[in-house]
Amino acid sequence: MTSTMTHSRARIITDVGVESAFKPMMLTACCASAAAALITTVTAIAFGPDGAALASFAGATFAAHFFAMGALGIWLILRGPTANYLVGALGVYVIQVIALGVVLMQLPRIHMPAPEWFSASVAVEVVVWQSAQAYSLLRARVFAYSTAERGES
Repeated sequence: MTSTMTHSRARIITDVGVESAFKPMMLTACCASAAAALITTVTAIAFGPDGAALASFAGATFAAHFFAMGALGIWLILRGPTANYLVGALGVYVIQVIALGVVLMQLPRIHMPAPEWFSASVAVEVVVWQSAQAYSLLRARVFAYSTAERGES
């Protein structure tokens, strides 16, 4: 009975579109994030002081990595038992907040040449990543039930 439940649960997860909605969402977010990183880095080269381009690129990379690891963690949790969804998601977010706090507390010790460009780049990446995810999820066609089992198309 457990294997049947696991099999049917996995089929239901696929039918509601968890697998199908995740890949386009990540592709959209990663492409938008890469474009934002390029734009902020080029802007830093054109208008910033020495070291601004490196700081801007580091900020964009940091934010994109931070969000991608969180999304990957949520994706892995969604592949597990349904009872673990909430606890797993909260765990991922707690780990992300702790990691972000550690990194932000260490930033003053790094002596970055242009910390304002790092901060601006992180802020741009946050807005772009979240907007791309929202846009992608709004466009996703997530089906609540499978019509293939009844022979409909």
